[in-house]
Amino acid sequence: MRAEPPFGRRLIAALARWDDTATPSAQPDPAESGGSFGRRLLGALARWDDEPREFAVPVGMTGVAVTPGAVLSDVLREGTAHQLDPDITEVVLVPARPLILEWRQEHEPDAYDAALEPVVVIVQGFRLHIEMSAVLRIPARAAPALVRDFGDAPVQRFVERVLATAVNAYFMEISTGSALEKFLVDYQRVLDGLETRINEALASWEVEALTITVGAANSQDPALIEALRQIVAAEVEGRALSIVTEEEIRLTEVVHDSRQEQRRMEELVLRQKIQQLGANRVAAEVLLRTMAEMQVPEYFSNIGGDVSALLTGMPLAKAQAVVERTLRETAVQRSRADEDTTAQVQPEPHVEWILDRRNDHFVLRNVGSAIATGVNVSGPGLAEADAHVPANADIGPGAWVIFIIAANMTHPVPNEIEVTWDGHPEPVILPVPPR
Repeated sequence: MRAEPPFGRRLIAALARWDDTATPSAQPDPAESGGSFGRRLLGALARWDDEPREFAVPVGMTGVAVTPGAVLSDVLREGTAHQLDPDITEVVLVPARPLILEWRQEHEPDAYDAALEPVVVIVQGFRLHIEMSAVLRIPARAAPALVRDFGDAPVQRFVERVLATAVNAYFMEISTGSALEKFLVDYQRVLDGLETRINEALASWEVEALTITVGAANSQDPALIEALRQIVAAEVEGRALSIVTEEEIRLTEVVHDSRQEQRRMEELVLRQKIQQLGANRVAAEVLLRTMAEMQVPEYFSNIGGDVSALLTGMPLAKAQAVVERTLRETAVQRSRADEDTTAQVQPEPHVEWILDRRNDHFVLRNVGSAIATGVNVSGPGLAEADAHVPANADIGPGAWVIFIIAANMTHPVPNEIEVTWDGHPEPVILPVPPR
């Protein structure tokens, strides 16, 4: 926004153009003959227009005075009145109040955020729509530089050329070559990087970002919804097979895509199962018989009571098969022995839950003696958070299910979850452990 030159100065310019075209070039120099009527009138008006004129800066605006070829560094504060020197051709107004900018489909033509279009990020061919807004403040000291660099519409051009360019470039950079799963799982890191990029872009002009609000990435594309469902299913199934302890959760987070580390986690699970066998005589006998039946090389029969030697020489898949079969047969023999040696009444089978946590990953364990079918996890706040929770799952005694609840910028992880299953519609409330 700028202040128009006074009427007198505009009239002078009009008379000058008229007089230059109306006087033939062959006539004598007006300076020698006293000048034409237009020239003399122009001179009189110029002397009259040299008087200082008054200009009032509106509240909520900062005035920047402009002279031919220069932008004055001394600003005109909001709500003040000034006597402008004749050499000031215009006053450009820059907002002093906080500016609310929105990335949306429709804007008023003269709005400061008219250049901000809805944010659409394409990841692996899927279109993700992201709601976004920002509140900026332009300090008075920054106004002259904006006028100098962006002309008589400084705010609109600054928003278009600096802010919009920084946001579009960041999302283009972060989405190029990114997997959809990684983009969504690391979404909070994406938002942190966006805030840093915006602040860096604004700092060169001393413009301040008071708030930056970014919503969740969403889409109405049925193909994307199905892809997300498959990602969640694979995430739950893969982690349920490999995660047993907190150490495994840590390894899974650090080396999610590494085949070598995946083998290390499988060996860790196998080692824990072997430790369950220990030096138990029954287990050792079953182990030796199992290896004989599975045609394991003879030198493994020399392990004695140290069943951990399986890890040093036997292929991993073979060792896993031997240990799994040994555990099953040992459990059967122990069960038979218990039935023969005790006449005590067995407790009623029941379901009992324990909830463990590692960052945004949660392990729901059934530590009871009965299987739970149709398990569902719900609760206040889960719908607003980025949660991928079990639905209609079956969890046997000693089994578990892995799921993810991630906070976003507007909704934290809930303080508790509710678990229901077939035959138990009344929810069991489990407190969410701290990170």
